Amino acid sequence: MKLKFFNKNEWKLLWPFYLTSLITGLSIFIIPYAIIYFKNLNLSYFEISLFFVMAAAGKFLFEVPTGAVADLYGRRVSSLIGIFLTGVAYCFIPFIDSYYVLLCLYGLIGISSTFISGAMDAWIVDHLMFNGSEELIHDFSVKSSSIAGTGAILSPIIAGVLVNFVAIKW
Repeated sequence: MKLKFFNKNEWKLLWPFYLTSLITGLSIFIIPYAIIYFKNLNLSYFEISLFFVMAAAGKFLFEVPTGAVADLYGRRVSSLIGIFLTGVAYCFIPFIDSYYVLLCLYGLIGISSTFISGAMDAWIVDHLMFNGSEELIHDFSVKSSSIAGTGAILSPIIAGVLVNFVAIKW
């Protein structure tokens, strides 16, 4: 008996979402290394904690307004805006020396996550229903979690190798 991880057409329909799950799992290593990085910039633990407070405040304050973007322009647009803004914010961190600009970037990270929350899941369901593959909804949920978990397992190993061969700043 041949075991297949993906059903017929599943990979073709869902590969971008599975890739997003993998990247999300792999990104778990960012927080502990971010703390080390910011300590190397001579920031106090209190100052570093304010970055995460800003991200949480951005999530809290913008969850409803950014949900309106998904309602007005679509779940796909909202999700892509969130993914783009999150990526841009994280990419700018190594180039920023100003504490207050870093605070704003973490606020942007929180805000950008609200574009994704709910909209991404709804986009996947819409995508599967549009393509007549609603039976894949449950499979996607389980496999997506497995893929994210695999990324979370691999992330400390990859992070350790990167920090060993490339500066922690990157």
